[in-house]
Amino acid sequence: GLESGEFVAIRGSVWQLVSRSVELLQENPNLYQSLLKKKGDPNYINCITMDLPRTPPYLEDNSERHKILFNVLYAYSVSDSAILYCQGMSYVVSLLISVM
Repeated sequence: GLESGEFVAIRGSVWQLVSRSVELLQENPNLYQSLLKKKGDPNYINCITMDLPRTPPYLEDNSERHKILFNVLYAYSVSDSAILYCQGMSYVVSLLISVM
């Protein structure tokens, strides 16, 4: 099944291959860091901050995974002016973080 040891061991590699994340990182090596430095909309920052404690797995505010989740959502919100952030994105990103 999908939870067998063999699949779990390669799951992150499969996601990276399917998403082309390694290629995209090589093409844009400093993109993520530059997005984190941009000034975001305070209303969306507040929405992200409010959604994090409601996103499984439920974590302490200062956990490393909580910080990673915030940063990914923040970076996306400043990179896509059409969407910015919408409720529910934290669930998708949390799932992706768990398999990467």
